[in-house]
Amino acid sequence: TKIAEIFLKEGLKEEAIEEYNKVAIAYLKSGRREEAEDLYRQILRVEPNSVNATVEVGRLHLDSGHIDEAIAYGNKALELSPDSTEVFSLLVDSYNKARRYDEAEELIIRMIETKPEQISYRDTLASILLNKEDFSRAANEYLAIAKEYFNQQDFKKANVYAEKVVGIIPDMVAAH
Repeated sequence: TKIAEIFLKEGLKEEAIEEYNKVAIAYLKSGRREEAEDLYRQILRVEPNSVNATVEVGRLHLDSGHIDEAIAYGNKALELSPDSTEVFSLLVDSYNKARRYDEAEELIIRMIETKPEQISYRDTLASILLNKEDFSRAANEYLAIAKEYFNQQDFKKANVYAEKVVGIIPDMVAAH
């Protein structure tokens, strides 16, 4: 962080942020989460509109069980970058953990509309629907995923999702 401080004294804000970010990532990799958060907060002091630092602080709060704080950081990041998949992911995960499934569903649907080819989003939607006990819609999402993998000729993954459908609604796969 000394290098970042030198950059700041020289008026090189972007270089300082880049340096803080590199060290924060290294701290995260070595399990030094508090130090990483301190650096992300330092980035926010230098650049209050840093989407990356805002999301990272939010993610750290979520991972440590401070869900309301994670949601607050996620909402701030959403204002700064309304199309960021990282922001959507933080908020979906936060709402899901907070059992605010309707809000999580609304966001994941927006993500699917933005990137319909992203199968993992449909998987997340299905798990949210299961949490809401909307079994029919969850099974339909899993069935759509199974069909997509089948069309890609990834029969192993297609079978995994077909089995999820059968686990929810046993007669559904046979009908398709």
